Amino acid sequence: MTCEQARESLLLLNYGELTFEQEEALETHLGGCPECAAERERLERIEDLLAVGEAELPPGLLARCRRDLS
Repeated sequence: MTCEQARESLLLLNYGELTFEQEEALETHLGGCPECAAERERLERIEDLLAVGEAELPPGLLARCRRDLS
């Protein structure tokens, strides 16, 4: 697997779109390629940051929006 293929596969891995064989090939590549392994870590950090960014709506906001739209 080339680095280009690995980086494309990293995105697909995130969405569960790789076959078992593709995932194994990716893991093998990542084990021997520090650059692609670092890219995987970077993507995982971004995903973690996005997950943390989820916020609760303030109480009553939805009701106010519905009222304002009607």
